[in-house]
Amino acid sequence: MQIYKFFLKIQNFDSSARLIHRWFYSDGQRTFPLIQPARNVWGSIGIKINNRPHSYTFTKEVGDVSDNLDAVKFYSFLADGPIYRTVPYSILGGNNDLFGNRINEGLATAGGFGPVRTVNKRETLEIDNIAQQGHLLNPGFVNIKVYEENNKVYMRLLGEGTGNFAWLNEKGGTMVFEGLADYGVKEYFNTVKE
Repeated sequence: MQIYKFFLKIQNFDSSARLIHRWFYSDGQRTFPLIQPARNVWGSIGIKINNRPHSYTFTKEVGDVSDNLDAVKFYSFLADGPIYRTVPYSILGGNNDLFGNRINEGLATAGGFGPVRTVNKRETLEIDNIAQQGHLLNPGFVNIKVYEENNKVYMRLLGEGTGNFAWLNEKGGTMVFEGLADYGVKEYFNTVKE
């Protein structure tokens, strides 16, 4: 997921990013400002394009259980770390900080798609991203479950929706979240090495 590496370099332009953050997000709103007018028109007209129930799922092997890796450690890495690890192309964490951490019952912005409520279920090692009003693919959600099986750690992702652009979500959602999973596993092992 080469483009994601470039996206994360936005952090290097801290002063510019913070200025944009102040201009567009100072009131706590979570929709991407340049796309919001289109969403408002779309929502008021009620156009339906490829509107049907849809889903996608995949499982990614994280690695062998070891001193450095188990399901709880990898879950904590995802649930307690920067928002971009679990919400694609998100720059605002649940605390409204630029590249801030994911928090339980927080709000994030999924790239240009719109607001997402973030839910962390520590007792079952699950993470939910729930599309909110103003999200292009609302209603819908993504569930990430981290678990151990046969001395290995896995993450299973399930995305479901009932709104517009089912084909986009089925194809694009799989591609984006598989790339995000690959990036997360690589980042985890790079962090463990330090």
